[in-house]
Amino acid sequence: MSTTDVRLEDCILLINKLMQHDLKIKKDSIFNYLKIEFNENNYFYSKLLLISYLLFNREVNHKIIAMGAILRYICLASQIHKYDGKYPEYPVLIGDYLYSQFFNYACKYEMYEWIDPLAKTISVMQIGYIENLSALSHSKSEICTIAKESGSLGDISCWIGSSLAGGSPKAVTMMRELGSNLGLVFGLINEKENNIPQQAAKILETVEQTIPLLHGICIYKDKISDLSKIVQQLKKPFYDIKVRVG
Repeated sequence: MSTTDVRLEDCILLINKLMQHDLKIKKDSIFNYLKIEFNENNYFYSKLLLISYLLFNREVNHKIIAMGAILRYICLASQIHKYDGKYPEYPVLIGDYLYSQFFNYACKYEMYEWIDPLAKTISVMQIGYIENLSALSHSKSEICTIAKESGSLGDISCWIGSSLAGGSPKAVTMMRELGSNLGLVFGLINEKENNIPQQAAKILETVEQTIPLLHGICIYKDKISDLSKIVQQLKKPFYDIKVRVG
């Protein structure tokens, strides 16, 4: 892939191509057995990874594409584990299979150093999901549980992306904070839909105040616009709610 103009969409296509290839079962695919809806949300954490990488490095390699697939596996598996339809065996058979792919890819593409952090993140996500089942609406504890579920995955997405790109410790720390906040807001929007806590809007304001600081630490400043687009997409539900209320 050309290193002069790397498009986020092209990287997403490579991630999807890799997963489609590896999930084939003879003439069929695991994707055909997933009882969830596919949309852009499935790539949210992969996009955070890619943006965090492309801010500091233009060289798109097998590792970053494989890691994008790993994050999508984790995201899909966590969604499937919440499935409560008429096929209760799916969370176990399909969800656990997808979770196992992160270990497979980490070994195959020699990213052993990320096995432990990813495993710990999955554990935190599962604890958050269990706690969220009993959390009170709009309570501080509810936001904390969603932070474990979604914020932790956003954190590690930006951590891995900026680290694989060779970002400085300061840059990695800033990206991790951005990822954690964006992941939390993403989780709140998807969990609460029309009843989103106002704290989510305040978190997005903090993110918007932080993004300009990236100009002083990143190498490829044109990719900051991709991060701003994600923020704008996350803000859209708040505008929709205001329109309906008005």
